[in-house]
Amino acid sequence: MTKIQIYSDVSLSAVEDIENIGFNHISTLLYLEYSRKVQCDTLQFLSGTKINLNKISLLQ
Repeated sequence: MTKIQIYSDVSLSAVEDIENIGFNHISTLLYLEYSRKVQCDTLQFLSGTKINLNKISLLQ
């Protein structure tokens, strides 16, 4: 699984069911470029929260 690190300049409401999230900045531990395609369908936070990438909006 690709691990994506969300930096502190990203605000995220921790709710049980997340329908849509807009990130205005996203960075990864492996300097992975978001190239219209992500290698996995789940975003896992250090807290253990998992979010389905099909439900997120990545704003470039």
